[in-house]
Amino acid sequence: VKVIPAIRLNGVILSASEGSQGSIGLGIKHLLRFDFISPTGTKRVESEVIAGNYYGLGVAAQRSSFLDPDSFVQCPNDVGGCIGQNIPSPLAGEGEGEGVVTSILTDTDTDGLGGRLLYQRAVGYLNQLYADEEEISSYLGVRLIRSEPSLVIVGNELEVTYLSGIPQTMEWKGVRIDAASRSITPVILSGSEGSSGAVKSNFMLLSGYESSSLENLIFEKDFGVESVSAVKAIQLAHAQGMEVVTITQSNIDQVLTGLDISDEVREDVINKVNQGLRLTIPASPLTYFNWTGTGYVALDPATGDAGYFLSGKIAGGMTVWAIQYWDSKISDPLVYSTSTKSSDGPAANLVKAGGDLQLYTVGMDHLEKYQPDPSHPGIKPCNPLKVLVKDSAGIPVKGEMITFEVMAGGGTLTVKNWKMDSDPKRSGRCVEDVGETSGSVVSVCSDPNGVLITRS
Repeated sequence: VKVIPAIRLNGVILSASEGSQGSIGLGIKHLLRFDFISPTGTKRVESEVIAGNYYGLGVAAQRSSFLDPDSFVQCPNDVGGCIGQNIPSPLAGEGEGEGVVTSILTDTDTDGLGGRLLYQRAVGYLNQLYADEEEISSYLGVRLIRSEPSLVIVGNELEVTYLSGIPQTMEWKGVRIDAASRSITPVILSGSEGSSGAVKSNFMLLSGYESSSLENLIFEKDFGVESVSAVKAIQLAHAQGMEVVTITQSNIDQVLTGLDISDEVREDVINKVNQGLRLTIPASPLTYFNWTGTGYVALDPATGDAGYFLSGKIAGGMTVWAIQYWDSKISDPLVYSTSTKSSDGPAANLVKAGGDLQLYTVGMDHLEKYQPDPSHPGIKPCNPLKVLVKDSAGIPVKGEMITFEVMAGGGTLTVKNWKMDSDPKRSGRCVEDVGETSGSVVSVCSDPNGVLITRS
């Protein structure tokens, strides 16, 4: 299977590869290149991506008016609360685009709900970071110059298995954010306390810490799922009583031999220390929910500028919960975000998309969120069964009615109620209705992502 790279703005394809020579094998890793052209020259930024994955790109030199810059949580945990909210189009005021409005979250364009969720996190991150940097600069008495746009990439975290270098399977593991490029210069105002170099260094240090913290907070606050970043990894190491070491050119030979880190991280640490940077890193790997790895900071002591990294060559943050702990209203659009807008059928394939209808235990960290009944500690009632309905082209089918039957072992299934669609153009199609129905034989209607969910 091969796919064609495409860039969309507001659901409209602006650019796409043409012909078979521009296609890439599904699941193949490749580089996405950006050239930022300014009067001082051209800056190239590269980011490794996976063919067939979906990425939201946030590009801005200043705080964006596309989303409310004073609101960090652009969408509550119940994503449905955001659907239908109208905002000015980025193209408004440009020729025929003047006055155009578009929904923040909608499934009527080729971005889909999943694409919009990813894009919102990228823009929301930049808006919050710019607001925080302005507040920090006001305390330190500096003004900020952004000579070129910043680039933030938010995408699905996929685990791809390969056989002889050929991708075999892709499994959704969560979402990650990468602050791929950020250019900022603090300018000292007259009357500021401290030397010019010290003030600039303090700003860069505080700004860097804030940018790394937001790389986990953006998912924790907006999606309600636990996440990790370089700064949070070091905080977790301290909280767990783990040793956190500082590595410089003067002690690298003594310290490095005692670290329990991967060869990939070890090589990166050596390269960065040889460049004169000061590394801060836990001495042992961390395990945090579904993630095991390390985080480290590479600081330039002279300027306060630093890079913040997670193992796996991630210069950003990522979610750490397994899919069963996510709110399906958020995870489903992300899992199926690689699909274009849904189809009206006819249905051709029925595929299990997750769940097994079994009871399972959760750790104490999940107890408050998932188990309000103290008489059954650590037990979540059911791992819901998810089934994906697709047409012959592989696009999710909405409004398809599927019947489930308990064949052995007894018990009942519970599904959402449905009714026939009143739209004459969708004759024979169903839509969700209020309430639920239980029984040994039940019928359920697929949602806009082509997903049917049942629970025991």
